Amino acid sequence: MWLEDFIPLLPRSASNRVDSWFRLLRDYTLRELTKPKDKLVAFAGIAELFHEMWPESRYVAGLWTHHFPESLLWVNNAALQQMRDTTRLDKARYRAPSWSWAAVDGSIGTSLTAPCRYRGRPLPAPTVMCCIKQCETRLKWEGSPYGEVTSGLLVIEAGVMPAVMEWDFEEHFGVLVRVKPGEDIKPPYSSEDWLGFYLPDAVEVFGCPSSGNPYSVVGS
Repeated sequence: MWLEDFIPLLPRSASNRVDSWFRLLRDYTLRELTKPKDKLVAFAGIAELFHEMWPESRYVAGLWTHHFPESLLWVNNAALQQMRDTTRLDKARYRAPSWSWAAVDGSIGTSLTAPCRYRGRPLPAPTVMCCIKQCETRLKWEGSPYGEVTSGLLVIEAGVMPAVMEWDFEEHFGVLVRVKPGEDIKPPYSSEDWLGFYLPDAVEVFGCPSSGNPYSVVGS
C-alpha cells in the first residue's frame, strides 16, 4: 500500500531520482527485519520500480552499477555513532557480499559526497582513482533478480601507495596521509599529504589454516 502511494511522487529529474534512491535506502536500513536474511527481498519492490527508470543499469546485491564506484562508499552509521570501528559479519548467515550494504545491520549512510571541510580547512573535491573491472552476483532464484544472492564478486583496479591512518575520535573517521619514500612521518600531518578518509563498515572473520584461530579482515 505504501509503495502504491509513493509511485506518483517519484521524481522525474535524474539527480532527484538518485537522491530519492539513497533517501529510501537510508530510511529502510533504519528498520529491523524479523528475518535479516530477507534484507534484499524486502527491498526488491522498490528496486524493481527504480529499474524502470534506470533500464541501462544492473542491480547487484542492492547496488546499481551506474552508481559505481562511489556507491561502494556506504558507511554503517550505527557503528560510527556507537564509536565501534566495525560491524561484524556473520559468515554462517550469508545474505550479501561484504561490499554491499545488505551484508550488515543498522542504518546505512551513502557517502557519495566526502566531507568538504576537516578541522576548519576546506578540502578538494573527491577524485575517483579506481575502476570496476568486474562485478557479478549469483542469485538464489533466477526469477527474482532483486532478491537473495548466494555469492558475489567485485574486482577493482586501482593504484597503490604507502600511507598511514590518523583516527579522528571527534569526527569518527580516519584520515589517510601519504608517506613519502624514506620519510619518517610523524604527527601533526600536513593537509597537503592527505589522501582521503577511511570510513569503516564491516569485519569479516576467517579461520587461520595454520593455527585454527580466527583473524579479522577489515572491509571499508
